[in-house]
Amino acid sequence: MSEDLTNDQIAVLCAVGEDDREHLTHDRKHDLEWLISAGYAEPEVSTSGAGFKLTAKAIEFLGKRGVGLNEG
Repeated sequence: MSEDLTNDQIAVLCAVGEDDREHLTHDRKHDLEWLISAGYAEPEVSTSGAGFKLTAKAIEFLGKRGVGLNEG
């Protein structure tokens, strides 16, 4: 598997990392499903409802690229 993600996939990772559900639109569902299957994100149930969270793989990937997140 390539470690190269598209800009859209990286944007989805950032939205997940910032718990920004407004940016996880239907258009991005395919990217989110791919990121889950590739081990970058996983479903999470929290007090604020069902959502997604980044895996260690995603955090490492974003960190190597200098992407900072404003985690909520």
